[in-house]
Amino acid sequence: MSKMSKPTANAEQGHGKWVENRMKASFYSACDQHRGLSDRLDFDNRSVKATGSHVICCADASVFWTEVRELYLLDVATWRYVEPSVIDFYKIEEYTITPEMHSTLLGNIPNKLIREFHNKLRTSDHNSIPTTRAWAQKYKKELREAGYSASMTLNPKVSGSGGGFQGRLQCSVTRKKLVAIVGQPTRIFDEKHPFYGDHLPWRLDKRMRFQS
Repeated sequence: MSKMSKPTANAEQGHGKWVENRMKASFYSACDQHRGLSDRLDFDNRSVKATGSHVICCADASVFWTEVRELYLLDVATWRYVEPSVIDFYKIEEYTITPEMHSTLLGNIPNKLIREFHNKLRTSDHNSIPTTRAWAQKYKKELREAGYSASMTLNPKVSGSGGGFQGRLQCSVTRKKLVAIVGQPTRIFDEKHPFYGDHLPWRLDKRMRFQS
């Protein structure tokens, strides 16, 4: 198979939304309006993420950086290219996250600083995308030098076109760091172990259309 291009963050978010909806349909025929205990959770006390690599993108840091008072399930759906524009979701790993584990992932960075960082990116008065990105990296360095750290990686995102741009603070975690804190998956769904009766792999083309 020829080399495939690296997926963008937007593509992975799109894949994540698609597989979340597929899992909802398999789990209890829920619509997108049916939410879990908070906006951080997608359905039935689950948070669904999709990845095509060893890095798990967890969307907006200001949302993930919230206090958790009861355990939740983190479902990591892993996909791979089978053709240049077609992917297979071939495995879903289910991790059980306790409030203590969630807190450990966040490290010693308070929610207040995360929100300040996020808001400064959103309302940036810098003159261009490059200068805003440079400022964001400088701010991350200042946090490290001040003694703040976390198992999660902070990912400032700055994009735009036509002279305008927008910024947001996202976060991610590697599988290695996740497993070091929460342990191995409590359940794995794959070709031999269907997700509530729905057999994997689930095939998806670049137009987000399911293929049987």
